[in-house]
Amino acid sequence: MSKTTGRMLVVVIAVLLVSNWFYARKAKASPQSGFPQPACRTYVPISWGEYVGAAKDYGIVFKDNSGTLRFVNSVPCEAIPLVSLEIRRGNPGN
Repeated sequence: MSKTTGRMLVVVIAVLLVSNWFYARKAKASPQSGFPQPACRTYVPISWGEYVGAAKDYGIVFKDNSGTLRFVNSVPCEAIPLVSLEIRRGNPGN
């Protein structure tokens, strides 16, 4: 590679970096003016306890004060969801 080609390559890279810096300076996120209303709402009974998290295979999880876990994987609009799996602490038959 000749000296002239090397210098031109350095100049082109410098110009690209400077132009990218000016372009990136202008790109700013605008603040969100408000949150859109959800298309669907559902309600969970307070007796189910607190939301614990979500399980990939079973859905969202709630845990009450006695340690019972309730898994919901199908959430309907404007209705109480059906529990798909309930795990209770203690011995069977109690």
